[in-house]
Amino acid sequence: MKIGIIGTGNMGQALTAALSDAGHEVMLGSRDRDRATKMAGEMGAGVCGGSNEEAAQFSRLFILAVPFDACEEVLSSCGSLEGKVIIDVTNPIDPEALRLTVGPETSGGEEVAKLAPGANVVKAFNTVHAEVVENPDFGDDMPTCFYCGEDEEAKETVAELIEECGLEPIDCGPIRASRYLEAMAGLIVQLSVNMGWGVHNAFFFAER
Repeated sequence: MKIGIIGTGNMGQALTAALSDAGHEVMLGSRDRDRATKMAGEMGAGVCGGSNEEAAQFSRLFILAVPFDACEEVLSSCGSLEGKVIIDVTNPIDPEALRLTVGPETSGGEEVAKLAPGANVVKAFNTVHAEVVENPDFGDDMPTCFYCGEDEEAKETVAELIEECGLEPIDCGPIRASRYLEAMAGLIVQLSVNMGWGVHNAFFFAER
């Protein structure tokens, strides 16, 4: 599958590496096209670089891995999004104030969906550290990757990508469940950064 990834930060790089290792053809996108092209060239075969619009138009699916506050600007630069599957990795979090910057009657995922009419937005990977995507090995346990969205076919595709990254996909329902997932992301940021646990930890969903 061809996959576009917009964002050259830690998560964008981690997902690019994981998905290219899984055999996908990936275009890494940035508003600085030269930066994305240079970075892609350092990531081996199967990865190319381009602008945000080029990454968004590279295939029917792209991953939005930018700061939440940049979403409106980024999506407006991506051309037509009709029929696209967008995996929204963003989190509207202010870690110093310990609060979400949107809500409680909406979420970042829902706001991204409003910015991309005609696209199928799936919130995923937002509760997982980039370092866990890079190395999901926790022995016998598989880290959980929660996801949500409106379109079942789009969610099935995203679940397959989650599994290929070595994570266990858990469907949380419609896109408004982003309200819960983004709060969970806030918790893991609080634990990892403010409470000193670091970034080599993950959520696990257990059933008996």
